[in-house]
Amino acid sequence: MLNEFKQYLLGIGKSENTALNYCDKVKLYFKWCLDSFGSEPQQLYRANVLDYISYMKTIKRYSPKSVNNHLSSLRSFNEFLIFSGRQTELAIVKNDFMKIQTQYANPCTVEQKDVEAFRQRLLEGGNKRDFAIVTLYTYTGIRRSECVNLRLDQINLIAKEIYVVGKGDKQRTVYAQAVIDYLQYELIDHPGAPEIPSGDSLPTPLNPKNWEKTEMIPLENTRREGPFSIQRYANQQWIDRVLYTAAPGARVSFDFEGRGLCLGFSFGLYSAVFQCRIDGGERFIKGQDRAEWVPPDSWFTNIVMADDLPYGKHTFELTVQFGNAPACMGTDFRLVYIGVLK
Repeated sequence: MLNEFKQYLLGIGKSENTALNYCDKVKLYFKWCLDSFGSEPQQLYRANVLDYISYMKTIKRYSPKSVNNHLSSLRSFNEFLIFSGRQTELAIVKNDFMKIQTQYANPCTVEQKDVEAFRQRLLEGGNKRDFAIVTLYTYTGIRRSECVNLRLDQINLIAKEIYVVGKGDKQRTVYAQAVIDYLQYELIDHPGAPEIPSGDSLPTPLNPKNWEKTEMIPLENTRREGPFSIQRYANQQWIDRVLYTAAPGARVSFDFEGRGLCLGFSFGLYSAVFQCRIDGGERFIKGQDRAEWVPPDSWFTNIVMADDLPYGKHTFELTVQFGNAPACMGTDFRLVYIGVLK
């Protein structure tokens, strides 16, 4: 039964370590039952649970936190028994958990200057990796385990966000605005900061095809075939409007003048795949491949359609499709912006 319980925990999103920890605590309960009345019950009985709570408090003298940890494991086991049809009612209620006074006072006070002094020592020591790690901790608040497991494809420098997979595989977006604010102050706003080159004083770029000159095409300036609509968008702070459809076969096209094209999307597992074509050429597919940590929707992403076209006038066509990859689960299409590289 414990193996089934473990698989149940993994199935509802618990981590491997959490599942093993819960199973160990249920084993301790079974051992108590065996020692107390000679058998391991197939259900959780309210009377047994109350006796076990008394045993943990008076005989084992567990701390309130430990008692609650054991009860959390038994509560999950109780829910598993109900889920699997072995039991019909809960044997553990909310009032069984012990109240714990949270201590908010921290005997150690760390000020901003202490943090910056520590970062400065790392910087002067020449260890760029440690300096980058501490900077992430300081200005994004991510956990140690989250930082260790961070991959490059979870960092979106354009949107200034980091997609973090935390404890129990819970996913969230960390906005790096604090890091940007810090760099803004140090490099630009600080009284001693050198003047930032601009206009005619800009140096010659190392890459002549950089993205220095761009322009946006309004969503209204597109040709649309099918049930499209331009909607206000409230799910992301920096996205104002989107061009939306959920109809496979719907088409959007537009003309642009430049050497490249980037499209911004509110993307996710429920997003459509789209077939594209430039200047009537060969068709290509975008939006098919997506990482396993991509959320169902509302993840902003920028997709480069081309950046090496001959400078001049071009035509772009896009057709919404339903993807045939396992990670493609819908046909939502939300175009945020059309960016032209000059």
